Amino acid sequence: MFARKFTVVTPIFNGSPWLELCIRSVHDQEGIEVEHLIQDGGSTDGTVENYSQDARVHFVSEPDQGMYDAINRGFRRAQGDIILHLNGDEQLLPGTLKRVAHFFDQNPLVEMCFAYALVLDTRGELLCYRKTLLPGRIHTCLSHLCTLTCATFYRRSALEEFGLYFDPSFRVLGDAELICRALEKRIRMKILPIYTSAFTITGYNLSNDARAVPERKRMAAEVSRFIRPLCPLVKVIHRLKRLLMGVYAERSLDYEVYTLESPSKRIHFHVNHPNYRWKNTIAAVQSSERR
Repeated sequence: MFARKFTVVTPIFNGSPWLELCIRSVHDQEGIEVEHLIQDGGSTDGTVENYSQDARVHFVSEPDQGMYDAINRGFRRAQGDIILHLNGDEQLLPGTLKRVAHFFDQNPLVEMCFAYALVLDTRGELLCYRKTLLPGRIHTCLSHLCTLTCATFYRRSALEEFGLYFDPSFRVLGDAELICRALEKRIRMKILPIYTSAFTITGYNLSNDARAVPERKRMAAEVSRFIRPLCPLVKVIHRLKRLLMGVYAERSLDYEVYTLESPSKRIHFHVNHPNYRWKNTIAAVQSSERR
């Protein structure tokens, strides 16, 4: 049951500028054994040439059916006890994997854990922080998934036993669908209340994809038609839970990440009054890029 080894799976397709930051953030994790699997979908931007022989990663380039299919391919190759899916525009914070390993060792019955994440702009500056609650099936189906994949860790044994692979018929909300299945199977989950990961809003993130609209309808259809009209109430209850659990409270934040301007050395950032609001982060990125 001990977390002896980690596997980080990174799906990529033409994301070379950001991939280096992701790789470095995994490679500099200390005190833990980790394999980093890069599942490339046939990039044409130099990713294959730059990383196919990189000793820091296990690189595979082959056609796939989209991001979730690519992740599944990586999951099936994984040898680690604990698995994480980390996109190319995401990165781990210093010391993350050692702390996650300790958490799983101290909680041997936990099969999946959700930690906190930071949302950054393209310069590495904080847009908002994302604390989380344990997800609920009805809220996830009717509203949104309150966790981020870059801060979600699985035991490989649970993934294999319960078939927790992504449904590749989803193009945007596959993570929400997977978590709903995990809830139905009563996977043992717990919150790890630390910041483990950083998610960069690059302007190309799936969260902004128009294909999410029909998939949200598909998710909502999984809930009884008698419950669907209660969606506003479900959202209010979720927000009250977040308030009571201190999700909206954070006095200050210090973090270190790699940036495009500093791809070989982490840069330290200090934020006196961090923001928790996700809304308008895209506008903030676009504004900063125009300056």
